[in-house]
Amino acid sequence: MIEIVHRETGAVLVRFPAAILAGAQLAGARLRYGQLAGFDLAGADLTNADLAGSDLRGASLAGARLVGADLAGCNLTDADCRGANLVGAKVLGANLTGARFDHADATRATFRMSYATGASPSFAETRMPNAHLGQVDLPGASFVGADLREAHVSQAVLRGANFRGASLTGAVVAVTALEAADLRDADLTFAFLRSVALAGALVEGALLGGTTIVATPELALVVGAPSCVGELYLDPASAAGIPAGAEILRSWHR
Repeated sequence: MIEIVHRETGAVLVRFPAAILAGAQLAGARLRYGQLAGFDLAGADLTNADLAGSDLRGASLAGARLVGADLAGCNLTDADCRGANLVGAKVLGANLTGARFDHADATRATFRMSYATGASPSFAETRMPNAHLGQVDLPGASFVGADLREAHVSQAVLRGANFRGASLTGAVVAVTALEAADLRDADLTFAFLRSVALAGALVEGALLGGTTIVATPELALVVGAPSCVGELYLDPASAAGIPAGAEILRSWHR
C-alpha cells in the first residue's frame, strides 16, 4: 500500500492498495499539497487532478497524462515530465528548476509566474501552441525546436534562453528580457514583438516574414543581417535603430 500525505501536516490524503503508482489511474485525484518527492508516476493518468502546492521534486511524470491538471505552486525541481500530456494544465508559480519537459504536449498550458532558481528547465521539442508564459523567470531555459505558435509571452525573464529552431509563428512577445537568447533558425513569421530586450541575441537564419516589431530597436538592428529573411513591420522607434545599408526586404513604419 502507498500513502500520499500532506507535505506540511503529514495527514494522509490518499491510500492506494497498489505497490506502485506508475501507470496508475488517478484522474481527478485530490492531492493538493501532497508529499510526492521522488515518486514514480510515469504513465499515470492524472487528468484534472489537483496537485496544487505539491512537492514533486525529483518525481517521474514521464509520459503521464496531466490534461487540465492543477500544478500551481508545485515544486517540480528536477522532475521528469518528458513526453507528458499537459494540455490545458495550470502550472502557475511553480518551481521548475532543472525540470525536463522535452517532447511533452503543453498546448494551451499556463506557466505564468513559474521560475527557476538554479539549473534551467528544458522544453526541447515540446508542443506549446497557445501556451501562456507571462511573468516567468526562466533564464537559460531550452526551447530548442519547441512549437510555440501563438504563444503569449509577457513580462518574462528569458535571458540566455535557447529558442534555436523553435516555431514562434503568430506568438505575442511583450516586455520581455531576451538578452543573449539564441533565436537562430527560429520561425518568427507573423509574430508581434513589443518592448523586447535583445542585446546580444543570436538571430542568424531567423524567419521574420510579416513580423511586427514595436519599441524593440535592438531587434531592428540585428535583423540587418542578410541571413534574417522576411518582410518587417517596424514602428518608428524600432526603425530608427536600423543601420544604414541594412539588408531588409521591406519595412513599413506604423
